[in-house]
Amino acid sequence: MRKMKREHLDGTVPFVFAAQFYREPGLPIAELKRDMRKIKDLGLNTIKIQEAWSYDEPAEGRYDFAKMDDLAGEAERVGLKVFFTVCLEVPAWAWKKYPGSEIINQEGRRLYSRNGYGYTDGKPGPCWNHPGIRKAAGRFLAAFARRLGRHRNIVMWQAYQELNWWHTSLECYCPVCFNLYRKWLKRRYGTLERLSAAWMIPCRAWDEVEPTRQRSGPSFSDWWRFCREQAGAMLKWRADALRSNDPHHRPVSVNVSGPHLGQEWEWMLADNADICGVSFYPGYFHVAPVPGLAKGRIPGRAELLPNDMWHTCLWFDSIRVAARGKPWASEFQAGAPGGAFHHGSDPAPEDMRRWLLLALSAGVKGISFWNHRPEFFGGEGHRYGIFGNDMAPSPKTREIGAIVKAVTRRGALFEPGRLADVEAAILVNDDNARLLDMHSAAGMEVKAIQGLYRTLWRMGVNADFIAPADMASGKIGGYKVIFLPFQMAISGANAELLAEYVRGGGVLVAEACPGRYSERGMANLGTGFAPGLAAALGCRDGGIRMCIEQDGTHYNKGYEPATWHDAFIAPAHLKGVGEFKGIALPASFYVETFKVTTGAPIFMHGGMAAGVRNAYGRGTAYVLGTFPSVAMMHSAKDAGLERALEIIIKRAKIRRARLGKLLLRRLVSDAGQVWFAINPSGKPVTQKLALPRGAEAWNLLGGMKVPDRITVDAFSVEALVIGGRAAASESAEEHA
Repeated sequence: MRKMKREHLDGTVPFVFAAQFYREPGLPIAELKRDMRKIKDLGLNTIKIQEAWSYDEPAEGRYDFAKMDDLAGEAERVGLKVFFTVCLEVPAWAWKKYPGSEIINQEGRRLYSRNGYGYTDGKPGPCWNHPGIRKAAGRFLAAFARRLGRHRNIVMWQAYQELNWWHTSLECYCPVCFNLYRKWLKRRYGTLERLSAAWMIPCRAWDEVEPTRQRSGPSFSDWWRFCREQAGAMLKWRADALRSNDPHHRPVSVNVSGPHLGQEWEWMLADNADICGVSFYPGYFHVAPVPGLAKGRIPGRAELLPNDMWHTCLWFDSIRVAARGKPWASEFQAGAPGGAFHHGSDPAPEDMRRWLLLALSAGVKGISFWNHRPEFFGGEGHRYGIFGNDMAPSPKTREIGAIVKAVTRRGALFEPGRLADVEAAILVNDDNARLLDMHSAAGMEVKAIQGLYRTLWRMGVNADFIAPADMASGKIGGYKVIFLPFQMAISGANAELLAEYVRGGGVLVAEACPGRYSERGMANLGTGFAPGLAAALGCRDGGIRMCIEQDGTHYNKGYEPATWHDAFIAPAHLKGVGEFKGIALPASFYVETFKVTTGAPIFMHGGMAAGVRNAYGRGTAYVLGTFPSVAMMHSAKDAGLERALEIIIKRAKIRRARLGKLLLRRLVSDAGQVWFAINPSGKPVTQKLALPRGAEAWNLLGGMKVPDRITVDAFSVEALVIGGRAAASESAEEHA
């Protein structure tokens, strides 16, 4: 991620509150200009405009930016900034001029994306490696940035909206991509002999080398890496074109529709843009899973809201770390969700308050609501509006406005603020995600991260996420504990980094089968672990059994217990021994037993060690012989994992982010602190404040001084500004 100057040209507060405002086909411009005044009055400082190539270059070389110019100019007159998203929806003339520029999928079919004059967002688009179409798009990006970049109220550009990892459209099997792939392989391996050895298949001529269509084996690992690198290169090309042609070289962003939990995707995007953000629609397709919910039963708010809270924190903590501490909520639900004939409920004021305060507690640096008023076009019609269609404010609208204005007044606290008390991290690993994809187990790493994060969150343990690149850079040394949930594939290099971390004094907590496979998907038959981990863990694999989940389901679909003799065991708990005596650890997916070498058993199953603790160098490594993190997504009440982690966390001297019965997330900077007191329970909680010496607390939203106690309603969040006399003076002034 590039370092950028956060001060904007017009010198205003750098924290951006925006609303999606215009995209093609759009509402009448005169009507929208009237809307700008109400957006400004609500407290928002920015409007987001989606630009479409197919509309604004109707014929080659003939640009029509009048509408974009008009909107940006009117926003400047009203006192609003502009956040431009550039959607490279290919115009009809370009498709005709460059035949054969479509993406070709693994089955050899062309993906036609000719939607230039309907709903536009540029996906899946053409093959961006096609030289003709890429050159034409590059000319357009340059022209657009030069023309619109003259407006001084532009806050940033967005080069790609919701750039997710879709292998169906980002893996292109066209001749151009094949040629680039072969060049990539030559740089990587040099000779056909070395390539053949790596792929374990004969490669006799470079022009015969093609990617596998079977999505398995060592060769697929290279194709997967290549395609993801190409996506990053495509993003960088777009970002460079916009930034270099903008007269003021303003930052360029990208966002995803949701974090790719367990993968390094957002890390790669952040390396190729200035800002990385995430969409957030908790009332629709970002709904938090409810552990233990019986199929077909509709949960009530008392079940939904605690999960909504931890899941919101997980959502933004993930993007916070990937974005190097500069995360954005690039799309934020502001109205009733839905699509086609599905219509959700409009968020209540307390929903907006909860979502916004939890997002802010993760340190987001900008929030863009979707939309300023309900959609009118296509499947999202009637939905997603801060205002109603008549632009009349509702209680929800006024709640949004109150929060926006309060944060804007305190922008100096939020822009540099970082989440404090983070001493643990969860490994994310592309090698593992790819292996699970190859073996029809994609998504298991997501469940594992959800279950582990949920457990830590409930305990008051803040967690980061760490990618291999961050381990190699030395960042790993800043954490007391590293967790490895469902890490079936670990490379030798990454295993050595983890072992070195333990030798240096760190605590490693691995679930079953850590590195059972290599980064290329090959079995590690020696110890059953990634090379280098067996010594750190003090044991080796002793055998595995598939198990039925705690709710009676199982994951190995196609391999039914009734037809696989003696392969599955009934729902089980591992039995704690020694320091862990009395703890029943819930089993999930596999139960693995171990042959202990230098470690000591901490859990048993069937008379064999099923959990081991080992002193290694100056640190300690734990391996748990099952996937209790996944089990936590099947049970709402099982306390086994939490009790086990209590012992590990206490030994590691991890600080708890708690304020009595409340969870506490603190944003800190040189400018001061903001405390977010979180009550995930169904009853109000009154708690005495324990403030730093000489400090006072002021309610962020009301501006009132808080006495020595705070009451937080059920399933709610309160935000407090913590400071001394300066904070007191500012709060008194704003409240007056």
